[in-house]
Amino acid sequence: MFRRIWQAIKKGFLAFSHFMQKVVNTILLTIVYFVGVGLTSLISKLFGKHYMELKLDKDAKSYYKECMSTKKVKEEFYRMY
Repeated sequence: MFRRIWQAIKKGFLAFSHFMQKVVNTILLTIVYFVGVGLTSLISKLFGKHYMELKLDKDAKSYYKECMSTKKVKEEFYRMY
């Protein structure tokens, strides 16, 4: 008898915890998204930063941009730390 009651309580708490998990995760991820992505977007718009070149140039042969990093010799990569 006690075992059945305990199993029912356990099952109820488990269902409640799964429900709360979905609610809390949804709320937290929404907040993190809007604070992280939204704030970054607003700050970059205020400073006029454009992360992607969206303007098309009809005369351009290619949109490839050469990497500006310095060329290192192979020996500089050994024992970096």
